[in-house]
Amino acid sequence: MKLAHARNSLGVRVRTFEADLNHLDRIPDLVGKLKTAAGHIDVLTNQTAVFALTREVWMAMVARGSGSIIMKSSMASRYSIPSGGRIMATS
Repeated sequence: MKLAHARNSLGVRVRTFEADLNHLDRIPDLVGKLKTAAGHIDVLTNQTAVFALTREVWMAMVARGSGSIIMKSSMASRYSIPSGGRIMATS
């Protein structure tokens, strides 16, 4: 609901896609649909560490000769969380 509202308030240049990234074999199709809809992918912000998606987008960016991938992670990968375990993440 929030995503649809944000998309509608921003205008026609915003496209949203839903995908179940648990099915790794479907990721190349997803990236193909994104490229078809947008022409190419300029920036990928990866907060969920879906490396199969990152790899597919990276290959398209390398083939095109440009693009940026922003990897985000939790600060919990560097610090302990009181009364909790340690979350492992890349940074």
